[in-house]
Amino acid sequence: MIGTLKHMLRLQEQHTAPDGGGGLHTVWQDVTLHPVIYAAIETRGGGEAVRLQRREPQITHHLHIRFRGDIMAGMRLVDTVRGHAYEILSVRDAAGDEKWLEITARQGTV
Repeated sequence: MIGTLKHMLRLQEQHTAPDGGGGLHTVWQDVTLHPVIYAAIETRGGGEAVRLQRREPQITHHLHIRFRGDIMAGMRLVDTVRGHAYEILSVRDAAGDEKWLEITARQGTV
C-alpha cells in the first residue's frame, strides 16, 4: 500500500468569514497541524443520481491514506498541482486497526 501513496494533498477545513456587506462567505484553510497527506486515489464512476426527487452527486473517488484521527466528512483534500479538490463524504478505518483510512469523496475544482 505504501508504494501507491503517490498523490501529495493538502487537508483543508471550511470556515466562514464576513464578506463586508453583512453576510458571510466560505473560505478553505489548511488544517493547522500536518496539512500534507499522501494518498492513493482510485476513480469510481461519477455523475449524479436522482433520489427522492433531488439530484445528488455520486462518489467519484476513493482515497486511501495512513490513519489520522483528525479527518472527517465536510473537509476536503486538495491537489494543488492538478487543481483538484476532493470533498470528503465519509471516512472509515479500512481494517479496524487504525493503520489505514478509506475516504469516499467527490471531485471538484479548487
